[in-house]
Amino acid sequence: MSRRWSHALVAVLAALHWARPGPSGPTARDLPGQGLLVALVASQAILIAAILPIAASAFTGGLGGFGLRLSDAGRCIRTGLLYLFAIFPVMMMVLVATEAAFRRVGWRIDDHSLLKMIQGEPGLGLVALVIASAVLAAPVAEELFFRGLVQSFLVRFFRVMMPPKGWPTMAFWARPPELLRAEAEAALARARELGEQPPDDLGAPPSPGEAGGQVEPLSPEQESRRAVAAIVVSAAVFAAAHYSVPVSVPAIFVLGLALGYAYERTGSLLAPITIHLGFNGLNIALFLLRPYLPMN
Repeated sequence: MSRRWSHALVAVLAALHWARPGPSGPTARDLPGQGLLVALVASQAILIAAILPIAASAFTGGLGGFGLRLSDAGRCIRTGLLYLFAIFPVMMMVLVATEAAFRRVGWRIDDHSLLKMIQGEPGLGLVALVIASAVLAAPVAEELFFRGLVQSFLVRFFRVMMPPKGWPTMAFWARPPELLRAEAEAALARARELGEQPPDDLGAPPSPGEAGGQVEPLSPEQESRRAVAAIVVSAAVFAAAHYSVPVSVPAIFVLGLALGYAYERTGSLLAPITIHLGFNGLNIALFLLRPYLPMN
């Protein structure tokens, strides 16, 4: 399978995964909860299995370059835990503020569909499947996709489309100057090879200072701007994918920023996977303990 088709396959699988009916959807009401969870875990496993070979072939250094390497696993996991405990209180404050805003305007506040399935006195098998999906499979699948693929693509995209100075003009509709420079140099080289006069409309290739992007090395400050743009956009896409619980979208966006920063900072997916896994685990633990908390 060509790389283009394999990328399209992952995009389709991801779209199907996040567009599936949830446990509270009309198609799902007639199905047993455990069956739905098994199907959910299976879809997450298929997405992981589709992403890994693409990453191995597309990234320099294979899966290690993708961010799945064991040489510094301990350091990255410790970094992820540190970020988790730093960001979790912030996310809780954002969630509380969002819930207050929803109540003020009269909007409905719902728990996540997986959490609804373990309300009351759920069986041990059901709780185990929820944990397998939300705490194990989901963090791995979502980090491979949103950070490993989407954010990495956006970093490369902004390297080409953002000018070397400043934020503002991301010319999605224009051909970036570094590509124009490469084409102009190639046309000049061909003309010299053939002993021909270069075309009159060729123009001088943009200078390295005008070009930037992938053709010329960027300064750390320029690289940082592109990384920040990629983190923000990927976090927004990540939050939008969790539209089924609107009240949590702002907090999920904040989580996405932390996950993206951890990936860029460490160069490893183990750090954001640790943050994501811990966040989901803490939320499930708090939900199960909610009846016993003093506020109840």
